Amino acid sequence: MAKAPVRVFAPGQSAKPVLTGHTDAKGDFSFPADKKGFWTAEASGGGEVARVMVRVGREPSGKAYLARPLLLRVVAGLLVFGVLGLSILRRRRRGFGPAPKGGQKKR
Repeated sequence: MAKAPVRVFAPGQSAKPVLTGHTDAKGDFSFPADKKGFWTAEASGGGEVARVMVRVGREPSGKAYLARPLLLRVVAGLLVFGVLGLSILRRRRRGFGPAPKGGQKKR
């Protein structure tokens, strides 16, 4: 979803976003993660909110895992895609009326 508002929350700071912005024309959004832990990004659109958590830091096995910009873009893209899908489903459901009487379809 293009130009959707996005809020980013740092680990342990779920009350106030550390970064706000909008997706670009393609619906992509990325942010720098300078702290280890679980980062949360929220995108909203069409009356829906989609949320994703990204872990930045070390894996339990000891292997270093750093969130790369490409990974964050993919995750943000999926987040926006989910918001768009929910919005489309909601609009379709609103457009359908009650089922015809007698169990037959209208022609």
